[in-house]
Amino acid sequence: MNELTDLEICQRIAEIENRVISGIGSLNVFVKCEPSQVGNEQYDPLADDALCFRLMLKYDMPPMKSETNNLYDCVFDINKAISGAGIISNESPHKAICLAIIKSKE
Repeated sequence: MNELTDLEICQRIAEIENRVISGIGSLNVFVKCEPSQVGNEQYDPLADDALCFRLMLKYDMPPMKSETNNLYDCVFDINKAISGAGIISNESPHKAICLAIIKSKE
């Protein structure tokens, strides 16, 4: 996977979640609030623990801390996991989860 910026990761996750993107700043993605709310909200699963946790549960992408390289691994394709091709590794558990979700939807 080409290296995505944090902004691109947030944008891709918002698109996967079918959120209406209302604006993209230099550092932030904004989406329309839920129908029961008014306005826009910042959408950042890399910084929002609760949002990332909900995504992890929804897409079944729990990170596992690797003992060998001290990175977090997320399996996005169980059929390719043995070869390592179905695993995303990152030093951030939030980023590993988000990248695995993105990769699983490609």
